[in-house]
Amino acid sequence: MKLLSNILTISAIVICTHAIAGGNVETKTLTDGTTIDRISSQLYKVTSYYKNGQVKEIGHYKNGERHGSFTRYSESGLKEASAFFYSDKKDGLWIFYDQHGNVKHYVFFHKNDIIRLENEGMVTNSEF
Repeated sequence: MKLLSNILTISAIVICTHAIAGGNVETKTLTDGTTIDRISSQLYKVTSYYKNGQVKEIGHYKNGERHGSFTRYSESGLKEASAFFYSDKKDGLWIFYDQHGNVKHYVFFHKNDIIRLENEGMVTNSEF
């Protein structure tokens, strides 16, 4: 559990540092409502929405590949999954939530390989 706490702390620091260092962000909105925020010359944050306006997914891309944090939400706004990618490969801590928004499973990935499961009943084929 201490490892999980350390990973979450480091992730929060990286995200906050990135947000503070931000600067100018260019935003484009696609016809389906998806927003694309250009964070740097190579890094983009993409937010997609359900038809009811609720956020569906927030993810980061670098050079056209998934790179960084991804979060998926239910149509009612509850978090379904938090994930990390590195150069389009599953990497780091992934957290899956139940229909009430409570943590259900933890999965640790390294370059698409599962390093550790918190619950052996975990389904590893994700929608991300």
